[in-house]
This record gives sequence, structure tokens and C-alpha cells, in this order.
Amino acid sequence: MVLHTDHGAQYTSAAFAGACRTAGVRHSMSAVGSSADNALAESFNATFKRETLQGRERWAGEREARLDAFRTAARAAP
Repeated sequence: MVLHTDHGAQYTSAAFAGACRTAGVRHSMSAVGSSADNALAESFNATFKRETLQGRERWAGEREARLDAFRTAARAAP
């Protein structure tokens, strides 16, 4: 998993970096003043929410949720 954040103090702390490492999460941050990757991440998240999560209350289990997420990503791929 890649977690893309801004440069807020909570995301630049050593404690947060350690928590990401422990969880196996790759932390991503754009350069200060660069909105390009933020726009891409926000666009992806908006599409994902609209196509996968909107109107959905729950899945039968983690496997079904993952399959649904990957189906959404596959439809969005060029």
C-alpha cells in the first residue's frame, strides 16, 4: 500500500514514519508547493469512492472487498 499525504506535522513525524514501516505501508509525499501528485491522488480517490464505495454498506468479507477494489482499478486502467 502507498499512502500519499501532504506535509502536515502529523505526517512528517518520526512516529508516523515508524508506524508506516511497521504496517508495511510506503509513505509518499510530493515536493512542497507541487500540486501535481496531489491532484492525481485526489482524482483516484474520488473515482474509487464513487465507483466502489458509493451506496455500499458492507462486503461479505475482506476477500470480496479486495476483489471489488481491484475490479474498479482494472476498469480505470488505460
